[in-house]
Amino acid sequence: MADQHSILAPSAAARWVKCPASVRLSQQYPDAENEAALEGTAAHWAAHQVLGGNPYPAGGYNGVPVETDEMREAVALYVDTVAAAPGRSRYFEHRIEAHGIHPLCWGTADAVIFDGQGDAVRIVDFKYGHGFVDAFENWQLLVYAAGLMGFSDTASYELIVVQPRNYAPGGPVRRWTISTGELREYARRLQGAANEAMGNNPDANVGSHCKHCPARHACKALQRAALDAVDTSADSTPVDLPLPALSTELALLVRARDQLDARITGLEAQAMQALQAGKPLPHWQIDHPPGRQDWVKPVEEVLALGGLFGTDLSRPVEPITPAQALKKGIPESLIATYAARKTGAAKLVPINTTAARRAFGASSNG
Repeated sequence: MADQHSILAPSAAARWVKCPASVRLSQQYPDAENEAALEGTAAHWAAHQVLGGNPYPAGGYNGVPVETDEMREAVALYVDTVAAAPGRSRYFEHRIEAHGIHPLCWGTADAVIFDGQGDAVRIVDFKYGHGFVDAFENWQLLVYAAGLMGFSDTASYELIVVQPRNYAPGGPVRRWTISTGELREYARRLQGAANEAMGNNPDANVGSHCKHCPARHACKALQRAALDAVDTSADSTPVDLPLPALSTELALLVRARDQLDARITGLEAQAMQALQAGKPLPHWQIDHPPGRQDWVKPVEEVLALGGLFGTDLSRPVEPITPAQALKKGIPESLIATYAARKTGAAKLVPINTTAARRAFGASSNG
């Protein structure tokens, strides 16, 4: 919907800034629209209708229903965030030419807000997916901000990510503000990566950015990294590691697991396409495991069925969620006394160096 025709797409900048070779490889294997992508496009369309002054749309978009409670709440949070952002000039689905990075780099920002005082430009991005998206060092939004440099004599840029369906500790609305000087540093790195990507023999670098690369099944660098991980896993020599070595090896193995996952999912997608096209594939077939059984008759008929046997088949009445109650006008202070966010299960996670860079305001180029 936004930058689907841009070779150096801002939405893929987090990948090509680390792996310039992914740009040309991805052109050979364009992404097929999956259910999550279709849902995201429908949510953006509904939000754009509301921001355009229209009532919330009925029905659906490209076969995806938009009248679900979940999508309504997500759209409402995004629209409310945009409406609450200070500014005089507002642009929605705004095309931005980032020619300072590369002539082939352009995209469409969800919302751009100029305050009219030369103090700040706000760029708001609506993410409907579940996977965490941070505003800090968000390369997609940095591309948009770099494309706007020169159009406004501004002192700072506020990058805002609205992600209603990801329940991160900081909440669904994340913000990061940088100065024009800091933005220039990021723009220089983007420009270097873009020029390398469109040049001869760009580097292919393996990492977590491989996870959603459409060319991951055809990437030699990822294949070698994955096979190296397999070779290492075959060594059964027992080793009782000291803690510093344990820490280092654990980090390396987690990185290797991510590379294997990226390689596996890419090959799975290619294998599925081959089988769906009727091509034979040794060792693999398509299976359709049974899903959850559900009623196909109208609710009234199902409840009547239960009545015939003296059984109540209706669900117990349940309250709406605390977030829904807040939208209906229940004071947040009262909700806090009736509700709480449960703590998740304990799990081991790597120390977040991004948090340290954010705290100290560093624009690391590493």
